[in-house]
Amino acid sequence: MTTLNMQDIEDITVNVEPPVFTEDHAANYTLLIGSANYCLVAVTPAEAIKHEVKTSIDYFKVGEVDGICYYTPNDESWGSIIAIDYANGLAAHTGFYDMDDINAPDSDYKMVMHENKLVCAFELPESDTDKVNRLYTHFNTNFIGNFHNLLWQVLVNEVTKDRVVALMIRPINRREIALANESGGWNPTSVHLKTNVPPESAKEIIEILNIELFDLDAEQAQRIVAKSFSRS
Repeated sequence: MTTLNMQDIEDITVNVEPPVFTEDHAANYTLLIGSANYCLVAVTPAEAIKHEVKTSIDYFKVGEVDGICYYTPNDESWGSIIAIDYANGLAAHTGFYDMDDINAPDSDYKMVMHENKLVCAFELPESDTDKVNRLYTHFNTNFIGNFHNLLWQVLVNEVTKDRVVALMIRPINRREIALANESGGWNPTSVHLKTNVPPESAKEIIEILNIELFDLDAEQAQRIVAKSFSRS
């Protein structure tokens, strides 16, 4: 692949066939960089037309986000915009045909490196701290008490990793959240549902949190809660 600026373009012959990309993004990069036949230019299609060289170019640079460069093919039949990570030697199709979503602030559609591949940011595995922040932001208005600390202790500090537990609403105090232990008994959390949260909404919130925190569906969580009482 030849990367040129406008002043360097002379007697370039456009290719008939596009490069064949695979799931090996390092190999894609090697294919492009190792072939002088493919021409990338750091100019837009409009600039190329202005200088009457558009038919001589394979790819035009259309953007750069966080160190990843984006090129659109001269021939639309060649597919979507490609992303190139020069620093890590990776190249891949983005699946996008314009830069609007990629260029958006805090875009989840920009390409990032993960496990030696270029993937959309939304495809990255969610970290435990990100999950804490997501759940806290979404559900905190329903609780009184240190809901963030409860999430942090479970997800980051893993205080329940050696136990089989589920969140439950205490039957005596219908607003208090506790951790039911399959081995028997329960542990208080100092977190309470607000009085303006309807019972059905409260039930749904606890079901969602059991899925997110412990990968338990409603039936599995209920079995643990039942055992916590029968064995206490």
